[in-house]
Amino acid sequence: MRHYIAYNKVKEWGAYSPSIDDTEFGHYSRHHKSRLEKMIGQTVWVISGEKINGSMVYKLCSTYVPTQIDDDEAENPDTGKMEFTGFRCVIGQGFAFVPPIEVNGFQWFAELFKEQNKFSFGLNQIKSQSVIQSLEKIRDDYLRNKPIFDTPKPTVLQEIEQLKDSYATLQETTRQAVVQSRIGQGQFRTSLVQYWQGCSVTGCKQIELLRASHIKPWRDSSNIERLDVFNGLLLLPNLDACFDSGLISFDDNGEIIISSKLSESTLKQLGINSNMKLLRVEQRHKVFLSYHRENVFRS
Repeated sequence: MRHYIAYNKVKEWGAYSPSIDDTEFGHYSRHHKSRLEKMIGQTVWVISGEKINGSMVYKLCSTYVPTQIDDDEAENPDTGKMEFTGFRCVIGQGFAFVPPIEVNGFQWFAELFKEQNKFSFGLNQIKSQSVIQSLEKIRDDYLRNKPIFDTPKPTVLQEIEQLKDSYATLQETTRQAVVQSRIGQGQFRTSLVQYWQGCSVTGCKQIELLRASHIKPWRDSSNIERLDVFNGLLLLPNLDACFDSGLISFDDNGEIIISSKLSESTLKQLGINSNMKLLRVEQRHKVFLSYHRENVFRS
């Protein structure tokens, strides 16, 4: 797995202070899209720098796994049309270090500071393995001692980290495919798009809106199951959120099953109704659907 540093210069970009509840992060870059796409499924560490009492203070603020690259657009005041600004945003899932960890005094930070030419590169790969190991130790110590909040499950990055032993022995390309399958990218998503050709329930063809969702949760699946196209659905975000949370499921005929925890008003707001069903169900889907009904669905 590759590691990258995203630097936030407070004087130019403003304060960077995510909260304990934040799970989605993003940073702008002028790099070519093909270069940024190589970051998907890798690890980004965010450091913010601010001059305080005449000296620069650097803090480790968050870490995340990129899931998509978006072109940034703004309205042209002359034409009134939305146009590409020259920036692209790297967006991903992770968590914040709260409070941020001041890193000025660490030896590994001095090495990183030199390697990154005083952070003049912006979003850039970390080459030093000793720096990466130091960052990973900070992350592991933080997660081990982090207070438990009222969250139903770990973040994507935490889940990948917790289960890394289950795919650590795989070849690099397979390991990357397994990790990317957890964040709905790469081989797994491509296979689902080819199989379903749209939303598995509504048939919506706007592919960029659809999320690749495991039927049997990623954390409970074997590495083979994590890449199995029959263990996946391609869903609109509202359906994906409900399915992932166990608020809806599907029977072996594909008919939707709705949890009693969803009120009629909420269902109406979400656009979900009892007439919905999967567009197809093959025999190989059924074992995964059965697992979801028995272990994820909240009746």
